[in-house]
Amino acid sequence: MKVLEDILKNSNTIIVYYLLLSSLSWLAIYNSKYMLSKITPMSLVFLTSILNFTFLSFIIIYNSVYSKKNILNDLKKINFKEFIIFIGFALIFSCSKIFSSNLLKFHDIQTIKICSFMISVFINGLALYMLEKKQLNISRIFGFIIMAIGGYMFTF
Repeated sequence: MKVLEDILKNSNTIIVYYLLLSSLSWLAIYNSKYMLSKITPMSLVFLTSILNFTFLSFIIIYNSVYSKKNILNDLKKINFKEFIIFIGFALIFSCSKIFSSNLLKFHDIQTIKICSFMISVFINGLALYMLEKKQLNISRIFGFIIMAIGGYMFTF
């Protein structure tokens, strides 16, 4: 585990991880679009949820009894209000997965991905601005405008 910890601490790991994740997300969305020509969006969500649950269960079981005790002890630290918040987010993201699968059935992958990109750039930029409490200056405004134009240009 020391080797994994060293890899995770390396700042380049973030870049490599998100490059890999972004590439895999394109493959996954193309596969999902193909699968939606054969099955319904609800069946797709059900299948991926079952596979995710199975895979995570295997990882948890595989990591010995000690790890299971750690997990149970960690879960006991969560109070009722925090647990309700987790349930709320789980419901929101579950509904989002169903909705996005339905969107994918009726819209092009490129349209979905570029809209997702442009909106997440805007939301992430806004969140970073608000969380860091930095002043909104002209260079940040131009940065947003340039990113928005770049995202729009990809739609042609």
